[in-house]
Formats: sequence, structure tokens, C-alpha cells
Amino acid sequence: MIDITGVKNNISVLLEHYRSTRDVIEPFLFSKTALLELCGWIELAIDDLFEGYAKKYLNIDECKKCLDIIRKIHGFSYDNHLKRIGIDLVGRIGFTKLESSLGEENTQRLKNLLNSIYFQRIETAHAYIDIRQMDRLKKINAPDMTLNQLDEIYELLKNFENKLESTH
Repeated sequence: MIDITGVKNNISVLLEHYRSTRDVIEPFLFSKTALLELCGWIELAIDDLFEGYAKKYLNIDECKKCLDIIRKIHGFSYDNHLKRIGIDLVGRIGFTKLESSLGEENTQRLKNLLNSIYFQRIETAHAYIDIRQMDRLKKINAPDMTLNQLDEIYELLKNFENKLESTH
């Protein structure tokens, strides 16, 4: 899985600006940008962990098919993205075993966190920052909350990656 350092640094810079600004609009801009950084990292991290697995365990032709599937699926919600790729890669039975090895609590935390961030991204991406829309934009997390989500999702995905490796 891709390293967390770069995105963590980017969001930390946005947090510094968020805390120091006196403007009314800028905190929303910094928060929105932090969310988009997190979302980009999550999507790339999920793709990277599945690509790494495919390259390690599949022959060249099967790996190529799998990589094509990964590249065609955009997003990072649990059922429509992560689970869909996982089932394509390890099969329904393999993915069910993977979820069982994660445990119900961790599977549910991963599912809830991915879905929550994904739907916040959809809502935020389809709005521009305007003083007249502030009620709609109050749902954007501050960059410090986004950093906390990054840390949590990183740990959950690391655990997922380890369990994925153990399916082979």
C-alpha cells in the first residue's frame, strides 16, 4: 500500500492554514481540499494493495485482466468498490473468509468509514464554496478531523492488506 507520509504532510499544511486564517471562506476551502487529498489517497491506496496482490500471485494474463478491472472501477465505497475488486481478485468465498478474519467490528468500521468519506466527497465535490451555501458546507470536516480519519483508515487498510495476503 502506498505510503501515508505525503498525504499526511499535505493535510497538515492545510490544517496550519485553516487554523491561521481570519477569512470566512478559506476554512471551507482548506477543509474541502483536505477531504479531496484524503479521498485521492484512499482510492490510490486501495488500487495499490490489490495491484500488488495481483502482481504477486497471478500469472501475467490473469494479472493483466485484474489490473484492467481495477483501473475501470473508480471510487472507494466499500460494497461498490473495495468489495467488488476483492471478489474479482480472490472470489466470493475468499473475500468472505477475508472479512471473517478481519472480524465483524473491523469490517464494519472499515465499511462505515469508507462509505462516510465517500458520500461526504460526493456531496462536497458537487458544491462550490459560496457564502450563501454555508449551511450545506458545514458538513465538511476540519482538516484535523480529516487527519484522524486518515490515521484510522490507514490502520484498517493495513490490517485488510495483511489479511488479504493470508488468503493466498
